[in-house]
Amino acid sequence: MGKGVAIQLNGNRISTDILMITKLIKKLKESKLKFQFELPDIDKGQTVLSDYAFMLPNRLQINIPVDYQHKSVSCVDLKDIKSCVDVMQVILGDLVNNLI
Repeated sequence: MGKGVAIQLNGNRISTDILMITKLIKKLKESKLKFQFELPDIDKGQTVLSDYAFMLPNRLQINIPVDYQHKSVSCVDLKDIKSCVDVMQVILGDLVNNLI
């Protein structure tokens, strides 16, 4: 915790776009933003995104690391939330710049 957003690389019914992840990592390194990788067991890590696997061929999942996520008490580091906001600004800024 406190090491930045988690870029999920695999999971149950999650098919990530390696090219998209590679581009994101390059952008994050250029922006000097912290990030980490999330590698759940291939039969775990299912999210709402898993339900859209057939509709969204190119996708990326960014998570805020959480301790005790499925318990009545969970913990998050505020630095990771800030990191998520910063990463989303990079992604959205890049998207806007590529549309113009």
